[in-house]
Amino acid sequence: PQMASEQAAELTKEEQEAVEGVIANLKLDSSIPPEAFERGYEIIATTLICKCRVDKATEKYKRFCKMLETFGVHKLGAPTDKDFDGISPHQWGSYRVCGKDKDGRQVLWINGQPIPPENEAACIRASTWFFFAVHADLHTLREGVTFVIDSSSNQQEKEKYGNERKMQEAWQAYPLRPKHFLIVGTSFLQRLFINAIITLIGAFAYNNKVLKRLKFTSMDEVRGLVPSADMPTHLGGDAREDVKTYVQRRINGFPGWKAQRQGDPSLDLADMANLSIGSEGLDTGGEKKREVFHM
Repeated sequence: PQMASEQAAELTKEEQEAVEGVIANLKLDSSIPPEAFERGYEIIATTLICKCRVDKATEKYKRFCKMLETFGVHKLGAPTDKDFDGISPHQWGSYRVCGKDKDGRQVLWINGQPIPPENEAACIRASTWFFFAVHADLHTLREGVTFVIDSSSNQQEKEKYGNERKMQEAWQAYPLRPKHFLIVGTSFLQRLFINAIITLIGAFAYNNKVLKRLKFTSMDEVRGLVPSADMPTHLGGDAREDVKTYVQRRINGFPGWKAQRQGDPSLDLADMANLSIGSEGLDTGGEKKREVFHM
């Protein structure tokens, strides 16, 4: 579709080489499951979000893979309708499809709600697909997102399940680089709770630059960053596709990722990961290196 092709673009030479470097590092780590290389969009995103710093991106992606393993989440390639089985409409309701902020970055909008332990794995699956779908354009990968956690729709005291710290650790495993990080609609007690979680975990496990950008704010301030038409539909934004359609379209058009669904795995990151790696790093096999990222 045209909307998907608009996302398609080539990475720069520097970006290509950085992604190759991350893959080379990951192939040297036996703890990385082979299927990770089939989810090439995650590696591309992590590399660009980490500003092509190969060592940093490698460690960030390892941490992300470890988090997925903790929840028993696998098979996160190009999603199909069948892959969405087990994710309830209520869980998808945590994510709102938006447009762009005033600087052209995608908006990552989440409705904060507690997660029952039996829904943890399904939540991680949905969150992962939505997170990378939001990042599926080069401008957002290079410039970051506007990240909004909206609790304004549920002002009543939310039930706690005892897994809040576990889930906070999971969220911090994502390679997030927000330009703006806004929490809307929290009560004073909720802010105390969130700050306590950040104090317990964030000080040693999260990027301090991210934490410094976290701000408790009002919806009016969000509207100052996000044009009215680009807000979620329920807040007056334009009508948009449902979240599952959005996820499929955006991930299937992820920049630089030739998914195996397109019928040419010879140019896929999964195939690239099978190239020989010696003591000097990745043996790219000549011209294949430059073709692997072409859409």
